[in-house]
Amino acid sequence: EFLAEVIKKGDYIRERLNELKGKVSIIGDIRGKGLMMGCEFVDPNGTPDQIGSLPASGEIAAAVQKACFERKLVMEKGGRNGAVMRCLCALTVSMDEINIMLETFEKVVLEIDSSVKK
Repeated sequence: EFLAEVIKKGDYIRERLNELKGKVSIIGDIRGKGLMMGCEFVDPNGTPDQIGSLPASGEIAAAVQKACFERKLVMEKGGRNGAVMRCLCALTVSMDEINIMLETFEKVVLEIDSSVKK
């Protein structure tokens, strides 16, 4: 069933993004539903707010967006301070396409994370 496949693909993307979040210091939050996800970038060197959240970083998100574009992956950013990278897949996206996107995105995020002074 079409809807079941959309849910399965969205769950897969969320799982992979959460795994990536566990490996880096620049991702603060993964949110969304189905094939519409948001990945918020934060400044790991910033001062946490009253509830312990690091400040959103539009600069880091812009660096990720630029590096993705250079690798032929177009990512949209928005949200608070332009710090949320949006994953807005077509409902008909294939698992092969999802994996290509995630592999590229993961490589870029790991590279940017390693370049951020901590």
